[in-house]
Amino acid sequence: MRSAPIEIHRIAELDGIRGIAVLSVVLLHFHAPFAASRPLGLLSSILDRGWVGVDIFFVLSGYLITSILMATRDATNYFSAFYARRAVRIFPLYIVALAVFFWVLLPIEHRHGLATGFPQMEQIWYWLFLGNWRQGLGYNDGAGVGHFWSLAIEEQFYLAFSLVVLWVSGRGLVRVCAGMIALSIVLRIGLAATGHLPDMALRLTVLHLDPIAMGALLAASARARGLASRWWLVLIGVGLAGVFLALPAGLTITAAGLGAAGAVARGCSAPVRVFRWGILRSFGKYSYAIYVIHGFLAGEVAHLAKSHSGSSVMALSIVVGTLASYVLAWLSWHLFEKWFLRLKVYFPYRSAHPEESAVDRHLIVV
Repeated sequence: MRSAPIEIHRIAELDGIRGIAVLSVVLLHFHAPFAASRPLGLLSSILDRGWVGVDIFFVLSGYLITSILMATRDATNYFSAFYARRAVRIFPLYIVALAVFFWVLLPIEHRHGLATGFPQMEQIWYWLFLGNWRQGLGYNDGAGVGHFWSLAIEEQFYLAFSLVVLWVSGRGLVRVCAGMIALSIVLRIGLAATGHLPDMALRLTVLHLDPIAMGALLAASARARGLASRWWLVLIGVGLAGVFLALPAGLTITAAGLGAAGAVARGCSAPVRVFRWGILRSFGKYSYAIYVIHGFLAGEVAHLAKSHSGSSVMALSIVVGTLASYVLAWLSWHLFEKWFLRLKVYFPYRSAHPEESAVDRHLIVV
């Protein structure tokens, strides 16, 4: 008898949180080329903290992927369905983006004497989702694909954690998540104490596990999820305070993760009006393409900033860059990505126990 497909639901609040994350990163990168002159005063200081969006993404990914893996652990096609569904979501746009950059844009830049420290041979690291290690160890800064370091960490997490969830259950999974959080924090403190913790090093997976592990912990422990939901405003306050206080030894990452964990826990357990705002949910829906595409546009803004300065030019660059990223992502979704996503119908999770196939509300289609 054919097994029944496992049902996975979607939560509007988490789309809104994803929208906040991508907007934070996009505004940071379009503002960064002008940041040295602090043209907007306090607002510039806020925009400079847009890196927190990456850690919000990590908490979301940790929570959502772990939730799905736990719910489908007994599926008859656990690995094949998971990897196939991840592939049709991530690979098509990623492959096109890398091909355009390495085979079209980078050769053009080289002919104009730009990005000369980033040879074509470096592309192998990005095709293998290992660019974050290359950057973190100081071999290159990623040039126009530097922002792909976070995608690499997520892909490495997807690959490894699917094995962990299958082999470890219950309290053991909670311990693994806690250990991952502790590992990154201890390693960062240790490296900072020896003076070997440059910003680029924070792109190494082992040094940036705590936010993604916090998300996984929310999925693995109903108690942790309940506590985080109850104290969500406190956690967000701690996160904001830590981000703006610029804590040493990379502890700002931990603070950002705590704040994001509070928001995610609350969003998956109760309605939150601000997370349901249409504009945030719309940016959240197209966040993957926005994230991939905006980096290329930000590179052009950086070239513009070398010859133009001032608050008006910066404001125009931020507005136009953000809108262009959204429009191109919208086109990418409707003309390209969604056609691949329809292939997911061929890779449903199959349960051998139809009566247990429904998944509770805290899951989302990703």
